[in-house]
Amino acid sequence: MQKQGHEVLLCAPENFKEFSRELGLRFVPVGKDVSDLFHRTRLNVSRMTAALRAELALQFEALMPHIEGNDVVLGAGVPVAAPSVAEKYGVPYRFVGYCPLTFPSRFHPPPHFHAFHRMGFLSRLLWKGTEVFFNCAGREAVNAFRKRHGMKDVSNVWRHVLGEQPLSFLKRDGRK
Repeated sequence: MQKQGHEVLLCAPENFKEFSRELGLRFVPVGKDVSDLFHRTRLNVSRMTAALRAELALQFEALMPHIEGNDVVLGAGVPVAAPSVAEKYGVPYRFVGYCPLTFPSRFHPPPHFHAFHRMGFLSRLLWKGTEVFFNCAGREAVNAFRKRHGMKDVSNVWRHVLGEQPLSFLKRDGRK
């Protein structure tokens, strides 16, 4: 049987399910709602690290049966496992930012540090700290998966999640 059309899979937190349906995309729930994660952990580094490590094991497990056979995998939220699983199956991966604050910039801090929005000089430092956090919390698990599947290690987990050409997506009315 010949495949018809393009198969696009969105891996994102459950709160993206309806959005995915509106766009006609296949959907696999991956990860927790980012706002909920920040609220639950209260930016406590050890709680955030534990939450991300627990979440990462679930992400690999949830994604493995769904990636193969897609034409592209889109990741939203914090899909830390998605780029590696997509690479394992040779499927292109693209990160989709639903808000410009998702992307590192000297003009704004990471979303979880929104209280510092008026302190532009801190933005680069806070983004660097975010990269360090993702590396400390997730690099070991990401690279263990990659090693098991014969892939090279990643050195920067957050940049790996963003990928080479991330997309920013807003509806025409400016809402996600």
